[in-house]
Amino acid sequence: MKKKSLSILIAGSLALFALDNANGQPGNSTAKNYSTTSYNIESGILSGSEKGEGIRHVNIDAVRDFMKRFPLCTDVRWRQVDDEYNATFHVDSNETMVAYKNNGRWVYTINRYNNEKMLPTEVRALVKKTYYDYTISHIDEVHHTEQPNTIYLVLIEDDKTLKTIRVCDGEMEEIHELSKE
Repeated sequence: MKKKSLSILIAGSLALFALDNANGQPGNSTAKNYSTTSYNIESGILSGSEKGEGIRHVNIDAVRDFMKRFPLCTDVRWRQVDDEYNATFHVDSNETMVAYKNNGRWVYTINRYNNEKMLPTEVRALVKKTYYDYTISHIDEVHHTEQPNTIYLVLIEDDKTLKTIRVCDGEMEEIHELSKE
């Protein structure tokens, strides 16, 4: 039950993330004043952006944790969605999204990539063993506070269908199927 609810939470987050990226807009939420300490991130400090996107208010604990986890990343976009801060950035054409609660606690990290060779060998072998006629077209690597093991959401396709496969802790589950016709 816990795995199912975690899968639903992650799938919902991915859908929201994909829709936001499809729009190409950083979000229209406004910064809110919370009782926890905030850090003003101005254009160029953490974002690396030369475009004046204004100031974002992000919890100082979230910023510290982010800088420890990703010390070399540039061009980070921060936005507030409901009770979370989300940071999005690209490294080597791979997109990463990191979420923090308003109190600065890390919630999850999603690494998105399109190269199946970036999958761990055992995960790739497990998927290809069952779906040998399918092509791996996209991977979301999910690290979550409530799940000690990495979750891989693997998008595979053939001529007629798209499928999303969830792989975690040596177990594989088909969580979504879509017909191309």
